[in-house]
Parts: sequence; C-alpha cells; structure tokens
Amino acid sequence: RERLLEVYTAMVDLLPRVAFFGVDLPSRLQSLSIGHNISSVAASCALDLSQPKKALDILEQGRAIFWTHGLRLRSQFDDIPEHLRRQLLTLSNQLEQGFDVPEGTSDRRIIEHAIARRRQQSEAFDSLVNEVRCLDGLQRFMLPAEFASLSEATKRGPIVVLLSNPRACYAMIVKRKEDPIAIPLPLLTETWLTDSSSTWRSATDESRSTSNANRLSLKKVPLSVEHERRAKLVLDGLWQKVVWPILCVLGLKVGCF
Repeated sequence: RERLLEVYTAMVDLLPRVAFFGVDLPSRLQSLSIGHNISSVAASCALDLSQPKKALDILEQGRAIFWTHGLRLRSQFDDIPEHLRRQLLTLSNQLEQGFDVPEGTSDRRIIEHAIARRRQQSEAFDSLVNEVRCLDGLQRFMLPAEFASLSEATKRGPIVVLLSNPRACYAMIVKRKEDPIAIPLPLLTETWLTDSSSTWRSATDESRSTSNANRLSLKKVPLSVEHERRAKLVLDGLWQKVVWPILCVLGLKVGCF
C-alpha cells in the first residue's frame, strides 16, 4: 500500500503537466476531472496508512489544481517583480483567449501553427512561474497550500474535512497545534450519498419552483408531504452518519432548541 500511495501521489503531481495550457479547454477539463477523483482515492490510501497530514496535502493539491487551474490566468501577480509581472500578464492574456483559429477553418497548416504557438506560450508561462519560485519568499508561488498553512485556519476552532469515494468515507478533524484526526464513517456509503443527493436536489427544485409560483400568484403552496419526508430523511441520515460521530470525537454536547 505504501507503493500504491507513491504511485497515486506521482499521478497527482503530474496532473498539471497533462492539463497544461497548451491543450484545448475540453481536454484540460477532462484531465482535471479525472485527477480530482485520483486525489480523493490517493487521500483515502494515505488514511489507510495512518497518514492524515499526507491525506490533507493530497486533497488540497487536487482541489487547488481543479479549482484554480483557470484562475491562474486571471491573477494580477501583484507580489511579483515588475519585469516578470508584465511578462506573466501578457502570456496569461494570450492563453486565456484560447486557440487563435478562425471558426470553420480546415487548413491543417493553420491549425498546426496555432497549436505550436499555443504550446510555446504555455511553456514560456511555466518557465516564468519557475523563475519566480526561485526568488526569496516566493517558493510556493502558484502552488497549493501545505498542511502547515492549512492548520493556520483553525485559530477560531477545529475544521472538519469530509472525504468520500467508492473505497471509503472519512472525516478529518484539524485542530490548532495538533495532528489531524481521521474518523472512519462506515455508515456513509457512496450509494447513500448518490441517492440522497438526487433526493435533495429534487426536493429543492420543487421548493424553488413553488416559490416562483408563489411570487406570481401570491398564493402559498406548501412543499409536498412526500418531498418533505424524503428531505427530512436525508438530514436525519447526515446527522447519524456524519455529524454525530464528529461531535462525539470533538466532545461537543448537543444543545436543546
């Protein structure tokens, strides 16, 4: 399993190279989606080996790659020396515009030229990013936060990170100046999550459409008894399968309302 974790970690590390900006947007998004799932399984593997810090690092890396990939091109790079900042802004603007190929063009030479130019711009952008990381205080430039940085967010109280995939479900509790705690959630299954998500979405869609109808007709139309019952089952299930086990570990008492 140690070896398997090394393989998963290497795959997450290589994801930015697969989804680099020289590739068209649909291909990048597909690679990022696959990588997001890989990071979840890799984190579970780390938890199986009692390495919660490693699991959190992997999760943050996968999350950062997926959610900040496109936003990298929209940064103003305010903390970067001006000569590098200007170059980064120029290249990021070029990369964000997409492939410069007229719509409907079938000329292979024009398409290949655009692909080559795009790849060159992407490589130049990555080269500049690496140059910035060589500067003092900027070693983590455009890299995901590490556990030491994440733990700073616990100043006002513990943070709970939920991890769910077909292999297993966990809750990780991060406290200030303490190692994270991993809690297995055996009652929280992928099947239950999928079914409950569908149920909740159906109930909220009906509620939303009812609210829209109310605004138009000025009449109060209650949510159907069946949808209300099913929504309550979802909330009850979340309490029993997720919230209560976490509260027990944290030693928190449930107040009366």
